[in-house]
This record gives sequence, C-alpha cells and structure tokens, in this order.
Amino acid sequence: MGSLTSRWHGNERVWHFALWSAQLLLAGFFAAMALMKLLTAPEQLIETAAWAERVPAWLVYMLGGLELIGALLVAAPAVTPTPQRIVGVTALAFMALTVAAAIVHVGRGDLRMLPVSFGVAALAGFVAWGRLTHKPLEADGRY
Repeated sequence: MGSLTSRWHGNERVWHFALWSAQLLLAGFFAAMALMKLLTAPEQLIETAAWAERVPAWLVYMLGGLELIGALLVAAPAVTPTPQRIVGVTALAFMALTVAAAIVHVGRGDLRMLPVSFGVAALAGFVAWGRLTHKPLEADGRY
C-alpha cells in the first residue's frame, strides 16, 4: 500500500512539473513573438513575417499586444495568485490563434511553418487540458 501511495504522489509531481514547464515554454514563445511584432519596424518585420505586408500595421501591433498579455497570463500564476482557470482559457485562445496562423501559412504556401504551428498548438492544448480538467492549480493547495 505504501508503494502505491508513493507512486501516486510521484505521478502528481511529474504532472505538476510537465504542466508548469509547458506553461513557461508557451509564455516564452508568445512573449518572444509579441516583442518581435511590437519592437520591430514594419519594414523589417516583413522580411521575417511576410504576412505582415498584407495587413495594416495597427493589426500587427494589436496581435503583438494580445500575445504579450496572453503570455503574462499563462506565466502569472508562478508569481501571483491569479484566478487559475485563466491559464486554461488563455491556452485555448493560444491554440485557436496558432491554428489560425497555420491556415494563413497554408494560404500563403508557406508550409515550412506548419510544424511550428502544430507544435505550439499541441503544447497549448496540453496546457488547456491540464489546467482545465486534469490538474487545475487550485488542487495544488497553494491558493
């Protein structure tokens, strides 16, 4: 009985570590993308992200701002008592955004970006599933 209990606690630690790692990776990715959109001159951004040529600059800045807010929301529970379900909902929004990005890439014929889009969407889906159903942070007993 003792080994069953210790195995269960070991699995909980693995889930906890996996979800936090995924959250921080997701936050880092979207923070980097946001800063690129917000701090790069539009002429230079077009060299990196060709889609930016076809949309108004305000839309690029708005996307960057929303990505930065989302990155902060996904990482915030590490340092603040943020309402915890926000992490899962934000991860769902990131998943939708990445699927939309994949559609744009396919429409532009830029198939080399699809693995990145699908990888980030899968990571966001894992965080959403983990925080909304499997291991919500409220169960950690921290808050």
